[in-house]
Amino acid sequence: MEISAGLNKKYLSLFIDSVEFISEAEGLDELKSSRFYRASIISNVLAVECAANICIHSMELPKELHDHIEKLSVVWKFDYFSHAKSGRVIDRSINEYSNLKQLVAIRNDYVHPKVEMGEYEEEHGRFKFGHKKAFNLSNDIRRWNKEDATSLLCAHVEFMNYYLVHLCGFTRGQSNTLLTVFEEKISQELHETWIQIGTELMGKILACIPESMHHLDLRENKT
Repeated sequence: MEISAGLNKKYLSLFIDSVEFISEAEGLDELKSSRFYRASIISNVLAVECAANICIHSMELPKELHDHIEKLSVVWKFDYFSHAKSGRVIDRSINEYSNLKQLVAIRNDYVHPKVEMGEYEEEHGRFKFGHKKAFNLSNDIRRWNKEDATSLLCAHVEFMNYYLVHLCGFTRGQSNTLLTVFEEKISQELHETWIQIGTELMGKILACIPESMHHLDLRENKT
């Protein structure tokens, strides 16, 4: 058996999880379904952060520089990588940048609780909070729903399409390699790759993300 170096990339698993959790919520009551929509959203925002870290790792920076870059925000990690590849950074005036900022904000709000004003509902024994600025999500995570989860997935895809294909100049197959291929040699050389998935999973993805997805090359296995 040949032993070779490989980076255990988790982006694809997180991305697929965010799709599968939406599907799992179908037909459940509001309380149970909200758990799956919440899981979808968290998998989604973690996948964005995972993508930024994969980009930095792929640069094979000297350890001291890598350790310094690792401390940067998700946005600055993406900027550092794209500037190295194309001499450009993310355009702050476009919707894709707003998508990224809001996805990162959701992740930060989720793991860093803050004191917020809300109305106490005696009937239910809980606080009723307002809505976040990010995608108008409810501040009460128990109220996150299918529309929230699917809209955030679309925002994720819109950003990744813009960032990897338009800004960095990768082909779909190269972007797929960067994000998903474990084997270091193939990943570093950015060979064109694609991933074969089942018909059922492809249907779930298309149901959640109607627009074209260019940052991953997923092909349906029709055999």
